[in-house]
Amino acid sequence: MSVKVDLKQKGFSLIELMIALVIGLMIIAGVLQVFVGSTITYSMQSGLSKVQENGRFAISFLSRDIRQAGFTGCSRNATLVNTLTRDASDAVPSFLDMNNVLSGRNDMDGSESYAQVPLAGTDVIEVRFADPVGACDIDNHDKDSERISCALDHTFQQGEILVATDCSHTAVFQFATVGASDEILHGVDNSVLPGNCTDGLGDPVDCSNSAGIDYEYRNGTVMRMRAYRYYVANTSRGEPSLYRETISTSASGASGTVAQELVESVEDIQILYGEDTNSDDSADYYVPFDQVTDSDDVVSVRVSLLIRSIEDTLVKGNQSLRFNGAIRTFSDGRLRKVFTSTIALRNRL
Repeated sequence: MSVKVDLKQKGFSLIELMIALVIGLMIIAGVLQVFVGSTITYSMQSGLSKVQENGRFAISFLSRDIRQAGFTGCSRNATLVNTLTRDASDAVPSFLDMNNVLSGRNDMDGSESYAQVPLAGTDVIEVRFADPVGACDIDNHDKDSERISCALDHTFQQGEILVATDCSHTAVFQFATVGASDEILHGVDNSVLPGNCTDGLGDPVDCSNSAGIDYEYRNGTVMRMRAYRYYVANTSRGEPSLYRETISTSASGASGTVAQELVESVEDIQILYGEDTNSDDSADYYVPFDQVTDSDDVVSVRVSLLIRSIEDTLVKGNQSLRFNGAIRTFSDGRLRKVFTSTIALRNRL
């Protein structure tokens, strides 16, 4: 029996197989190179996007509050009194002093302790203003019983720091004993801290006389006082973040402060203050706060933030950039970007 062999059927030779393997490896290498390049590009774009987003958020928070510095609802020329209890130096606690609506510190040494500890070499800014959100329109004021009645029920809580104004006279006081839902009591009350040193809201404030000098609001508005302190501090994760410290009120009515982390990966904050020395509503120069001649002449604030990426694999080699007038070089693999904004104080213009 004979077997027919189909001579047209042939297999691959060893050389052909090797050539095919080489071509396949080249294609795979090309695909891997594209994949790795795309991954690196995606990581860089994602990291840059996060840095830019954090920068926009941080500048937005700072700008919104700094612009409001000194707002009391009406004329900046209104008489201003503060009845909050004085300390041993016969001064209103600085964080609650509406006579000084803008203040700051530069080049912190890392030992100052607020609600958090600011990073050494960074700056701090404080702003104070009355917040019109949730304000109460004054319907009646019984100065003898220290009661302000609102046209509608208010949302203020006992212990909150409030600002009352009728455009000619402004008073800062602490909401004392709780009354009716539409009433605000401003008399001396030892159940809240720091408390009011006088019953009256008139000018001048004399804490040696608990009765004080009366002032009667026939109209006007009562608003919450806002006091914000911005600085950079390390989180419990060991990462730097932008914090905002503000007034807090405990269940017992005691006033204190609490810090809230706003934006992560903010590494540094530097602040310059624009001082107007010729009353033309324009800054003549910008200096750190300890070089400001008169804080009442500050009409704008220039904020510079150094923000870094969370990932430490985005930059190969060194990255150099100019920040706060100097070139700084980093080699930790993090991407960094500088954000600067000049903010006008609306209530100084």
